[in-house]
Amino acid sequence: VGEQILMLRQGKGTAAEFALAFRTLAAQMGWLDEPLKLPFWRGLSHEQQAELTYRDKGKNLDELTDLTIHIDNLIRSRKPNRSSMFCLPSPPLVSEQEAMQVGHTRLSPEERDHRFQQNLCLYCGQAGHMKVSCPSRPKQHAPFVVNQTFHTSKSIK
Repeated sequence: VGEQILMLRQGKGTAAEFALAFRTLAAQMGWLDEPLKLPFWRGLSHEQQAELTYRDKGKNLDELTDLTIHIDNLIRSRKPNRSSMFCLPSPPLVSEQEAMQVGHTRLSPEERDHRFQQNLCLYCGQAGHMKVSCPSRPKQHAPFVVNQTFHTSKSIK
């Protein structure tokens, strides 16, 4: 458990999630608060550490945890929500004949649902095959896949 608490990292998760995982491990260890403050600090994201550098971190782990969660909430509220950055109107329903015309490459959510329910190809709208094997679809190169690494701890028991 001691090694797990030293390896625990916030990663891209919230400070509240990190604090919960940290406190769960700390409870299993039975340590006092004071020796836990440094591993807690080291497990925080670099952004959190930078925000906390010039602030009073509190007298104990509870105060440090509360301050960290408060700052994390402020940081996350300042970041723009990606979904609100780009507001595009939904395209109109597209008939099967219009689906292949230039400018009509996106299906409306309604048309997409209709094709799913009827087992129709999402690319051309015809029955008997799916988009991945559509004979009307131009051949494309394999997509480039980006692997993201998340810093997580081992499973907590």
